[in-house]
Amino acid sequence: MDNLSSAIEYVTSLPTSVLVGTGTVLFLLHYWPVWNRHRYPPGPMPLPLIGNSHQLIFHFDNLGQYLYENFGEVFTVRWPQNPTVILNSPKALHEAFIKNANTLSMRPPQTLERTPLAALGYPDALGMIDSADGVWQPLRRHMLSVFRERGVGRQGMGEVIHEEVRYFLEVLEKTNQQPIDLHEQLQQSVSNVATHIIFGKRFEYNRDQAKNLKFGEFFGKYFMMELAPFLKWLPIDPLGFAASKKQAMTGLDFCLGQIKEHKKTLDPENPRDYVDSFLIEMRNAEPNSKIYTENNLLGTVLQMYLAGTDTSSMSLYWAFLFMTLHPEVQEGIYQEIKDVIGERTPQASDRQEMHSTMSALTEILRTDIAMMTASHYTTEDTVVCGHTIPKGTVVAGNLWCTSHNEALYEDPYSFKANRFLDEEGKFKKPEGKEFTPFGTGRRACPGEQLAKIEIFIFLVSTLQKYKIVCGQETTPTTVTKSVIVLEPPRYKIKFIPRH
Repeated sequence: MDNLSSAIEYVTSLPTSVLVGTGTVLFLLHYWPVWNRHRYPPGPMPLPLIGNSHQLIFHFDNLGQYLYENFGEVFTVRWPQNPTVILNSPKALHEAFIKNANTLSMRPPQTLERTPLAALGYPDALGMIDSADGVWQPLRRHMLSVFRERGVGRQGMGEVIHEEVRYFLEVLEKTNQQPIDLHEQLQQSVSNVATHIIFGKRFEYNRDQAKNLKFGEFFGKYFMMELAPFLKWLPIDPLGFAASKKQAMTGLDFCLGQIKEHKKTLDPENPRDYVDSFLIEMRNAEPNSKIYTENNLLGTVLQMYLAGTDTSSMSLYWAFLFMTLHPEVQEGIYQEIKDVIGERTPQASDRQEMHSTMSALTEILRTDIAMMTASHYTTEDTVVCGHTIPKGTVVAGNLWCTSHNEALYEDPYSFKANRFLDEEGKFKKPEGKEFTPFGTGRRACPGEQLAKIEIFIFLVSTLQKYKIVCGQETTPTTVTKSVIVLEPPRYKIKFIPRH
């Protein structure tokens, strides 16, 4: 109390000119985002200190839809005060990330300083996704080379997926037709395909392994805290950020342990997986290399582990939900399985003959979509759709604007399993700029091919053996949540053997 009284007495004793001057400076700082708006594409009016966070935070669960339905094709928001230009139409995404890729493939410097891994104590673990120009390109090329070596797109990787599917089907058999929520199980099953590439082996299904896969939840809450940093000032933790961070640390420790084990057992002549390959590159790199570093190894491993698990497992979670809600689609796919595959093991090559299945899966990927691209950064003034985006501006793309665009898709908010069939009933692959669930441009997801094969084999192998029916009294809903990967509310289903 004495300290507070002393502080008040000190402030009131200051000359009026000092108080007015200080207030003026604070006023200018607070309102600078408003007065500086003319430099950027138009957008909603920001408020002092919080920018547009007050508009965005209440639409966090459906942010992409909110932005698409309420603003123009290129606009500026501030979260909290730094200007961010949002690309809000397929044309804008194409112009920015394809036609202007040379000036819009960088990551923002502020993003490099504030990543989720920085919040976990590893600010330099940028990995492929968050690294700056000159670093992410060789890291991406190296990752793709490991994918090829591990058989992605060829028979070798198919065998890995088939092995994991067998374990997954054993879990379904043990349910004895009782209701089950597959969310956690799908995460563990799909993660084992990723860990085969990253760590050279799969892991048993158990609670400890499930805890290692909670990165996605932490990343979403971290992004929300960045979007509305005033949440950090609250005396309570409304998002459960601290608990989520603790869970993420468990997964981080797991990855660190795997890297440590690989260092002890590395045979440079016989690399077993991605970690081995990276460690060999580290040995062969020039001194003080900024590419093949321990931090980039950790960052990329975590990014592969997260991207290789959350996106594909959530796509399958959506797929099982849509099969439950649309039994006629499920039976159509099953009929196609009988006609094309019969009783043998499904192969990636079967996709060429399974037109209805591929149309349905493509529609699922259109509906189940990542909301926003990662942040990009203009290295020089760039014109997109007639709007000049100044050099040094953060830019993000709204992927929802493509997947739910009425000019591209009739009745885009409805699930139509035959949407991608032509008049002859053949699968019609959508054009790249009309279909962006894996992002677009140079920074698009490098695991797209693997994800599509994985989703196909898991779903077809399941429907080949089981009929999926609702396992709860109320009909599951498709109302989505999350800003990174769209997620439906949890639901329970039953698996009824077909034979």
